[in-house]
Amino acid sequence: MTGGIVKKDNVKMADDPRNLGQAPAGMSSPQSAARILEQDEAGALIEITCACGERTYLRCDYAAGPSAD
Repeated sequence: MTGGIVKKDNVKMADDPRNLGQAPAGMSSPQSAARILEQDEAGALIEITCACGERTYLRCDYAAGPSAD
């Protein structure tokens, strides 16, 4: 699989989109992170951890691209 940029026309938003924003007051050094949990030709599962500790999971389903014919 090769990397690339996903064009906006190929992105579908979930019914409940989330904003990754500021850490709660009182946190001295916010640390957000994202990591790929699973990835294959069909898609990927990404775990996003907010500075507050909340985890969000993002599933990317890859559609078949145009043929090279």
